[in-house]
Amino acid sequence: MEQVMEAKLYKGVQNDLKKKIERGIYPEGYKLESENSLCEQYNVSKVTLRKALSNLIEENYIESRPRIGYFVKAAERGIYHLSYSLSNVLNTYISDEEILSADFGGRKGVNEFEMTKRYANDDDEWIALEQIRIVFRHTLPGEKNTEKTRGYYKRHTEDILSLAETKKMTLDVSFGDEAVCDALEIFSDEALLRVCEEYYDEYGKLFAEVRAYVPSDFAEVRASNKRKESVF
Repeated sequence: MEQVMEAKLYKGVQNDLKKKIERGIYPEGYKLESENSLCEQYNVSKVTLRKALSNLIEENYIESRPRIGYFVKAAERGIYHLSYSLSNVLNTYISDEEILSADFGGRKGVNEFEMTKRYANDDDEWIALEQIRIVFRHTLPGEKNTEKTRGYYKRHTEDILSLAETKKMTLDVSFGDEAVCDALEIFSDEALLRVCEEYYDEYGKLFAEVRAYVPSDFAEVRASNKRKESVF
């Protein structure tokens, strides 16, 4: 029980610091408060705090400078994180021939050769976008609401939730890349929420929380895109 409580504490600290970094509250190069100050702020022990900071170092959010403190790392760690997550989802769905052949080619008029070519060119965002749309907006042909369909969703929920987490990275990495914006903006779609809630209610709240602030994030991304375009 004590270990469970400890895990909740350090993950809470870790997630809060991560959000502040991702949203620019703690910008690149920012020096975090001292350990004593952070312990007081989060009401945790140094052991708990250091576990959270250690995880953030592993995830490339911050770096430790001996005898100086902890500093926010450069934002390219977000590019790696997003690319990895999209590729992970892509590799999950690319192997599901039922989905690819039954729906993807038919809706988009893209044959297997063209899709393979896109995949070979590392067009991860474009394919990931299509795969997520297929999985959540279309059940398998002729098998609506069957055990097989529900099983398919259930097997891949964790992958989708992992991708959903990347929504918080968009302000760091998506400038000028509309495909990534589109892929992540799917999570603000009402149809996605209906599908999610239909197949397993326990994930409905998570997606509702995602949807709550994604639209404003994307508005900010696109506004920044336009500002950048006007400069060149």
